[in-house]
Amino acid sequence: MKKIFLSAFLLLLAVSFCCAANLVPNGDLENQSGPKPYMRKFMKDGNDSPLIKTSFITEDGGNRAMLMESQSVDGVTEINYQSITGMEAGKMYYVWFKLKPISIGENARASCRITLYNADGKFIKHYFSPASPIKDIEVQDFLYPFDVPAETAKAQLTLWLGGVQKTVVDNVSIDSVLPSLGNTDGNLIFNGSFESPAMLEYYIRPTYEGKDYKENDGKVYTERDTLKVKSGKYSLLCSSELEKATNEINLNVLPYVKPVKHRFSVSYFIGSAEGKVRFAGRITYWDKNRKVLGYQFPEGDVTPGKWHEMKLEFFPPAGTARISITLWPNGKMKLWLDDIYFGEIKEKAVANQSAGAFVLAQNSDFVLWKEVPYLKPPVQGVPDGIKQSAAVALSAAANELEPFQLIVSSKKKFTNLHLSFTDLKSGAGVIPAENLSYKITGFINLKNPDNPAIKGLNADPLLPDRFAEAAPGRNLPFYVA
Repeated sequence: MKKIFLSAFLLLLAVSFCCAANLVPNGDLENQSGPKPYMRKFMKDGNDSPLIKTSFITEDGGNRAMLMESQSVDGVTEINYQSITGMEAGKMYYVWFKLKPISIGENARASCRITLYNADGKFIKHYFSPASPIKDIEVQDFLYPFDVPAETAKAQLTLWLGGVQKTVVDNVSIDSVLPSLGNTDGNLIFNGSFESPAMLEYYIRPTYEGKDYKENDGKVYTERDTLKVKSGKYSLLCSSELEKATNEINLNVLPYVKPVKHRFSVSYFIGSAEGKVRFAGRITYWDKNRKVLGYQFPEGDVTPGKWHEMKLEFFPPAGTARISITLWPNGKMKLWLDDIYFGEIKEKAVANQSAGAFVLAQNSDFVLWKEVPYLKPPVQGVPDGIKQSAAVALSAAANELEPFQLIVSSKKKFTNLHLSFTDLKSGAGVIPAENLSYKITGFINLKNPDNPAIKGLNADPLLPDRFAEAAPGRNLPFYVA
């Protein structure tokens, strides 16, 4: 059985990239007179060997690329790009390049290094990606994210291909924009259904009693599998033969753009379970300085023999710059993960939301209008396009309530405003005045709500007061029942 202990930032298979501004000069090599990278080749001991080769090639169809060859497990080929400029401090950037394996053998892998310098050429920082195994003869894309610290003026990019392989490298890029899969459902995870062997988003850490489990004995492992799937052909099997073991799954490079409502969900199937088992998660919110702002901890059903869904909808707290997600299948069990989703929730505008609102009276001092009971009136103003009506029409059977709201949109100051009632009559129907009551609706100032769209004054509390003051430019709602 093939076991994989997956590293973060691995290869992404067969995706379409949309590049906003590639900072690597002539990264696609299509400009024949443009700059080219400097290539090296060496064995593990640093010496050259005829078993390793590098070359610039022109493929069928005219595409220009680089061919990296090694017949030795100790062989390394290297591609260097010097003096890359244009990066903005404080932003995240992404290295990605295309790999077209022609043949692969023992320990075939790819990795990269980013070296950052200030304007005087002084070294600031190195970033080293994990070595990502190349296991499939398919077009793949390598992707690695990194942050740009203050004072960065230029960078050097180094790509390494190691082990036995013959691979074409093309379309080398550094950009602040993530590649897009064109997911129509808004999923920001590239490989949420595990259809690709490339595990870009996933850092998987097998543990036992909270410590890394390093034994390669097949007792704690993860691998792509076809036995149980929710959709597509593949899922991710998380297997443990130990009661205190966990296959910790981390999604650390999730794209986060704006503070709107998000949804996270994952489908999972528990095929077998012995003793105490658990499937739990953690959502972590980070600020721009990598300080934790807060957590959420969803918990999953562990009934075996069926598919479950763990689902959480949330608003990131104010100041969130990054979100990470951790999943913990814990205990002696086999669990299959599939269809992991992370994305923004697009709130749909409600058509004719104010269809039940009517202007009852208006003059130079105020507008009196009626609203349905389930909509919160704004702190000021009248909805656009609402119709006129001479009265509020009610229809209620015996012992039923039909509440509504009366809102005074004042243009001047009024004091001691209140409501009084007489019997409501229509034909033989009567609602006695003593059956009518009202509450004055107040406004509460939400300074840091979960939903940033409702920040500020919101109609909410029903106040005990019987009289109220109407301020110019403000709404005064009465809730009538």
